Amino acid sequence: MISLDEALALVRDRKYTGETEWVPLELAEDRVLAEDISAAHASPRFDNSAVDGFAVGSPKPPWKIVGMVAAGNFHSSELREGESVRIMTGAPTPLGTYAVVMQEDCAVSGELTCTEHLLFQGENIRRQGEEFTFGDIIHLAGTRITPPVLGSLRSVGLPEAPVRAMPKVGILSTGSELVEPGIELEPSQIYESNSLPMSAILQRYGSKVETLYVADHEEATREAVELLLQKSDLVITTGGASVGAFDYIPATIAALGFETVFSKVAIKPGKPVAFGTRTDGKAWFGLPGNPMSAQTTFLLFVLAAIGRELEFFTGALLNAYARKPGREEFVPANLVLSPDPGVAILPTVGSHATGGYAVSNGMARIPASVELLAPGEPIQFAFFPWSRLP
Repeated sequence: MISLDEALALVRDRKYTGETEWVPLELAEDRVLAEDISAAHASPRFDNSAVDGFAVGSPKPPWKIVGMVAAGNFHSSELREGESVRIMTGAPTPLGTYAVVMQEDCAVSGELTCTEHLLFQGENIRRQGEEFTFGDIIHLAGTRITPPVLGSLRSVGLPEAPVRAMPKVGILSTGSELVEPGIELEPSQIYESNSLPMSAILQRYGSKVETLYVADHEEATREAVELLLQKSDLVITTGGASVGAFDYIPATIAALGFETVFSKVAIKPGKPVAFGTRTDGKAWFGLPGNPMSAQTTFLLFVLAAIGRELEFFTGALLNAYARKPGREEFVPANLVLSPDPGVAILPTVGSHATGGYAVSNGMARIPASVELLAPGEPIQFAFFPWSRLP
């Protein structure tokens, strides 16, 4: 059994590295740029007005009004001393513009405009290239595409973005007790709940996902894994990976040519997590079947394998937490801002539970040797990929 840090290092060394693909900006949110993005033109493209008002050709009033220019148009004549042009926000400033006077600061009388406002040269003018110039790098490779980044990419004329390709993923849920929702349960059955949360996160990041269920049957298990491998770069199995009489995954994976990189990690929940690779570049994660164990190991290991690893930082613990030392533990927790900022650990009934992560915005990481944590002590915390502060 190896430590979490050792296991993560092994996963990172074998991280999926797909080719660059171009996707429409409408589908690019939360993807990661695969290339630096350089500006195809300056921003702003031309000197323009920051306000609605009057472009004036000299510092002192009065100025004769000789025209008007709106956004999307331009004034063809150069402004002379004593002249002004009514101008709208975003419109190109005419040649010879000394400054733009805000409309609220102007008094208009017939064809003349004046102001009590003391002007300085360039006032209320957005200069060409003041944000960036042609050829400047505006976003680096590795940048996560957020809504503001989408706007920035669109502003330089990109209809598509070059992003890191994500693996095709097959998810196999194993267990004779599992039933698809919508089917009436027998007394010994439960509804399968592991595959959908994983699929939702993977698809959010751009992966194509196929899911299958299989009962605890050796031949059926092998056929299901083989089918997923034909279509996938990465296969995730849940359940069937321990040492029980009906745990067929380890033998199946070995028979299909995978080398097991690790098979146990000193964490709670999720100790039986396994990871393997094959010479053709395909990878496999064997996750425990208990829902909280499956979610924890997915978040820790699978996200690291696709380049979206959780980021832990240190906060102050808000409530006491007692535990049995021995393995690093990951528990549902909330980072809160009021009435006191800090990390609140939430109670959970065990690794079979499904609700702990549904009511938390992240997970806390408890060191292996710690038996009791007191309020105010430092604790590591990571947001879930879908989480936001309340």
